[in-house]
Amino acid sequence: MLDKAQITQIQQGIANREGPMLSLYLDVNTGKPENARNAFTLRAKDAMKVLGAPAAVCQRVLDYLATHNPSGRTLALFAGEDFLEDYTLQVDLPLQGESQGVEAKWGAPHLTPLLFALDQHARTGVVRLDQEHLQYFEVFLGEIEEVADAFRVLPVGEWRKMGEDKVGGSSGRSAGPGAPGNVGRAVGGSGKDNYNDRVGEWTYRFFLQVGELLDRHLAARGTERLILIGVPEDAVKAFPARVQKAIVKRLPSLSVSRPTPAQVLQAVQEAISEAEQEGEAELLAQVRERGITGVDQVLDALQEGRLQYVLAPLNLEVPAWRCEGGWVGLSPEALKDLCDAGEIREVSLMEVLPELAAAGGAKLELVSGDAAAALEGELGSLAGLPRW
Repeated sequence: MLDKAQITQIQQGIANREGPMLSLYLDVNTGKPENARNAFTLRAKDAMKVLGAPAAVCQRVLDYLATHNPSGRTLALFAGEDFLEDYTLQVDLPLQGESQGVEAKWGAPHLTPLLFALDQHARTGVVRLDQEHLQYFEVFLGEIEEVADAFRVLPVGEWRKMGEDKVGGSSGRSAGPGAPGNVGRAVGGSGKDNYNDRVGEWTYRFFLQVGELLDRHLAARGTERLILIGVPEDAVKAFPARVQKAIVKRLPSLSVSRPTPAQVLQAVQEAISEAEQEGEAELLAQVRERGITGVDQVLDALQEGRLQYVLAPLNLEVPAWRCEGGWVGLSPEALKDLCDAGEIREVSLMEVLPELAAAGGAKLELVSGDAAAALEGELGSLAGLPRW
């Protein structure tokens, strides 16, 4: 599972390679009929032929494909005269090549699809609760892993025992934290009501501790979203504000008492996709209300450090120019008063956007589908949200 630090390392490592390179993204999902018998190898060969990449580099890629059986959905290859780096992703990407299922470029490193994968598949935490178990999973780039010791310090054994206590001869099993209606204080004067008071207060304290641990996990792992499975709505009130803000979906309990990570991933995949789409729609709504639109205006605001978010379509194709000092403009003339006497060179705006966003302290949101159509149509291809 690639984490954010590894993605950053990949970006920096590839960008620091000398000379031009081949950037090749392939749909290698063997579950698709069009990929039967490694047909993606032929698509890669055709794409490289169109690029006019050096024969030695193309042969290095073909030799790799002939000796490796990709196990993921998308394969990213970066190759030069004396190197080849490969990265397997467990997610599908909307590749923008001339042929379906392939995207290739020769020259500067082409990292946009890799950044899109990171953006669209942000790290998501999943909390699953029932009357027997409390589990925490992390989903990232289409893969899932259980963080086995996430709640190790919590008194889960005491919780189970309390759920099994009997009051007045009747089973109190339903009184555990996973049962509805047990967060907060009950009212009444009977022995059963006193028991429910005690359970409710203990449960509230329990979820306070759960919230504190989640808060630490979100901060330490850079987790942006949180999905809750089987967690009572009232329990969320015990969570810290940052944890509550991260919650994007609440799902009902699963039908199995101890699901595998694969079963949990299947249960949350649609919710994760919906959360991403809803997040993009919300950003677009804010842009329409108070944002900056148009490539020229957004580019200026970004380089002046005035933006919190930058929204760009994945297939943005805008030529730009950059001077040695780093400033980027839409024409050489636009840079005359901003650059020293150094060289001004033409670049792809999409390829320099990640660096400009990082330098300006803005988050880059790459979008496709309906959101991209809205950007390209009514919002001038590029949009930004100011910090104030």
